[in-house]
Amino acid sequence: MNAPLPRHRPVGIVSQERPLDRRQNTAGMGQVHAFHEPDLYDAIALQIERENSVINHRLTWTLQLNGFLFTAVSLLGGKVLDDAALRALVAIFVPMTGLVVSVSAFMGVLAAQHQLSYLTKLWTTKLSATDPRPRPFGDRRGTYLLGTLPSLLPPGILSVVWGCLLIARL
Repeated sequence: MNAPLPRHRPVGIVSQERPLDRRQNTAGMGQVHAFHEPDLYDAIALQIERENSVINHRLTWTLQLNGFLFTAVSLLGGKVLDDAALRALVAIFVPMTGLVVSVSAFMGVLAAQHQLSYLTKLWTTKLSATDPRPRPFGDRRGTYLLGTLPSLLPPGILSVVWGCLLIARL
């Protein structure tokens, strides 16, 4: 006889009794097992952690690339460049690259924020009334919006800066 499963298992632990993914049942019919409430809580918490990590990576790469590009513009932009191709590189292509990097980062962070919004709504509709454990995310009212700003503002502002620099040089 199997011992009963605890109410809450650490995130990422999968047991044979309560699978978190598609596995064949004992009859071999290949049915999809439904999430049990503890598994749904763990899955949502894990996905929220994953999306926060994705945002962190996207912002880190964006800020590092923008720092490199701003350095290139500041070091080479003030010099008299005889080569027309090098002037075009500094005046047009570096700001264009910065604009593309910043806009793509903004869209990527926005997509991750959209997924976080979906996960918080899923938790609210499926678990909030029945699960005594704490929310795996912050408050969904004003503080949630304020919490998204630090991830959206840097790529947004950098996009505007690169766009203005590009327009000024055209």
